[in-house]
Parts: sequence; structure tokens; C-alpha cells
Amino acid sequence: MDMDFARCALTMPSRPQRDGSIESPSSAAYQKLLVQCILKNRSRIFAFKSAPESPADKVCQFDEDNRPHKKQQRRIPKDPDRVLAAYDIIDDDRLNLLDWGSNNVLAIGLNDTVYIWNAANKSGTKFSRALENNSPVTSISWSPDGKVLAVAFGNSDLDLVDAATGRLLVGIQGDSHSFVCSLAWRSNAILTTGKSDGSVVDYDIRKDDRAICDYKGHRLEVCSLKWSELFGRYLASGGKDKLVHIWDARMAVANHHPCQHQLLHKINNHTSTVRALDWCPTRSNLLASGGGRNDHCIKFWNAANGVCLNSIDTGSEVCVVVGQEQI
Repeated sequence: MDMDFARCALTMPSRPQRDGSIESPSSAAYQKLLVQCILKNRSRIFAFKSAPESPADKVCQFDEDNRPHKKQQRRIPKDPDRVLAAYDIIDDDRLNLLDWGSNNVLAIGLNDTVYIWNAANKSGTKFSRALENNSPVTSISWSPDGKVLAVAFGNSDLDLVDAATGRLLVGIQGDSHSFVCSLAWRSNAILTTGKSDGSVVDYDIRKDDRAICDYKGHRLEVCSLKWSELFGRYLASGGKDKLVHIWDARMAVANHHPCQHQLLHKINNHTSTVRALDWCPTRSNLLASGGGRNDHCIKFWNAANGVCLNSIDTGSEVCVVVGQEQI
């Protein structure tokens, strides 16, 4: 029994309403709300057990943590975070003079010198080997682990440099009739080169006889190369001849040395140099290719059957395409 409530109900005198007075709706509502808050809607004096509170009587506290969060839109900065001067860069759409490694280090070839810039500590340096070569850099590429930088020169030489010390690890001399335009690592030991004569060659940097496979199909400079993934099955090549070639690494003819890869798909839908290639990181058979000055299109291909899935007109030359897992 609630003795305080019983005593209050028995002793509180009733207040009669004045004659002729009319109780306003707001006053009645206020009194009702006051009774609900103080007496909790109880009408009985004797209560031998506590009745459970109804859901309407419970005080609901709003939990800020349970509020549904609005999905924030990704904001892309309009201004660059940092600007690096590159006055001596060669204006040639056949060359690949810039690469950012998995070690968070940027490498760039400026005329006959290779500069590297560490994004972590904002320090820069250059490789003296390039100065001794007296030939312009034509392509650079970091190995997947970021420990080796491949540097190709206009005199057909190819150097593999230790990123930590700048020491030359391997030097490969090419023929004097062509130079390397593009590079792509299949693994930390297998490096693929695309040359100005249209040839594509795999090198095993661990062996003395390093040329292990070649790919024949392009008529002009091979401006872009991209493996579908580390130890990937598919290799895509784009050329000055406006062609995209897709190769299947499992279709190698082993009775030749170096072995020869058979062409899986020959794509001729672009109307200008194809220098932008990349594979989808979540679908290993989805390829994106970008056309040059007179093309302006990014096209998406199914590598399994060579079918064009979509084409987007960007309104401008496409120099680079990069696939990203999440946006």
C-alpha cells in the first residue's frame, strides 16, 4: 500500500468550481498532465502490488548513438596537395615517365635523370646512373614490393636499381633498333617490356638468359602494358597502332625459346593511341582502356570474350585510368 498517496487522497479537500465559471480546455489539459506526472494515472488508494508500467508511461530517452547516420559523400579536393616542378619532362605520348610505388615513393624521369620523391618524409633524390647514361629516360616502373625500380633509356638499355641504395642490380642491353616505351611487372622477378618496334618481351631478372617469353601483334610502339593482377592470367597491351591486345599467359607455346604467347583478343575500337590501361581490382577479367587525342573514350572490356561492355566519352584525351577497390 502507498501510504503517502492514501493520506494525500483522504485529506486533500476538494475545490468546488465557482458558480458560472467555465473551465478552459487548456486548463483541463494542464491539470490532466499534472495528474499524470505526479500521480502516474493512479486512481486506487489501496495497491497491494505494483502494477507494471505501460509503454506509454515509460520515459523514452533518445540515444544519440542509435540515430541512423547519414552517409557522408566523398569529397574530392579541387586543389593539389603538393606541386612538384617537372620542367624537363619529355612531351611524348609513347613514353611512361611517372610511377608511384607501393613504398609511397614517386619516381619520375626528366630527360636523362631519374628523380624520386618520398611522400612520407617529403625528401627527394636522384639516381646518378641516369646521368652517366647520356640517353633520355623512356619508361620507369616500380616492382610490386617497391624495392626495385626499372628504368628504360632511349638507347635501348634497361636498368634495375635498388630503391634503398641506388645501386645497379641488373643491366639489360637491348637491340639498337628499338627502345622500351612501357613496363609492367608480373611479379617481383618477371618484368614485361613494350618496345618501339611493337614487340613485347618478358624478362626473368633472376636468370642470365633473361628473355623468357615474347608477344607479337603490334605494328607500332607499345605505349601501355598492364597485368590483370600479381601473377595474373591476362596481359593487356595498348599501342600507337590504336589497338588493344589481350593475352592469356596460359596460352604460351613452350617449344620456342623464348616461348611465344598466342593472342587472345585483338581490339580495334579506338581511333587514337591507346596509352591508358588498367584492370578492375575486384574483377580480374574486366579491363578499362583509354584513347588518345582523337578518341576521348574510356571503354570497358570482358577479357574472357573480348566484348565491349561500355564506352564513355570523356571529351578529352585519356592519359591514365586507375582502378580502385572502394570509392
